[in-house]
Amino acid sequence: MTGLKVELYSTRRLRPPFRFDGDAEWLVWERLNSLKRPLILDINYATPEDVTALRGVLDKLENVRFVICHVGWPASE
Repeated sequence: MTGLKVELYSTRRLRPPFRFDGDAEWLVWERLNSLKRPLILDINYATPEDVTALRGVLDKLENVRFVICHVGWPASE
């Protein structure tokens, strides 16, 4: 595996619900950071809360390169 892609729309269906700042998700982000692997994000249908949580992830993972698919998408209302 060279990195990880998260498609927010389909990932939302996971149980427990996916959260960018969730405890289980942080284990994945920290592993990607230690491996210096990219995180590819399809954040279509993101909520404003998702964007805020994602910003916290971006700020803390200095070794992860982020790729935003589809030139992003406006946050849902």
